[in-house]
Amino acid sequence: MTTDEIATIDVTARGVPGADVTGYALEKIRTLGRYACEPVLYGRVRVLHLADPAVRHRFVARGSLDVNGHPVHAEVAADSATAAIDVLHDVLRCRLERLARGWGDLRATRATQRPRAHAS
Repeated sequence: MTTDEIATIDVTARGVPGADVTGYALEKIRTLGRYACEPVLYGRVRVLHLADPAVRHRFVARGSLDVNGHPVHAEVAADSATAAIDVLHDVLRCRLERLARGWGDLRATRATQRPRAHAS
């Protein structure tokens, strides 16, 4: 494991038929730490299979990351469990990149601001 990987990830698959979905989710989500500007302390992934035939996309993947105290969440749906995990990975990556840009802008703004003089 590199320092860019998320150390602790809880993966649960409920009602999902087939191969090792939890292992696949763990591999995909673990690498998201490289896109975060702060340490990712914890990750959670839930993959669900919806048995309702009226639902178009029957597989739902929910992910939550703790980026040094800041929560990052996503929920996606797809036609297969692996597709849902892939889309979840992409959405979380985009949110981490956006968060990193926001934190970088905030830090740059604070660094250029002058301290205010306080009246005594």
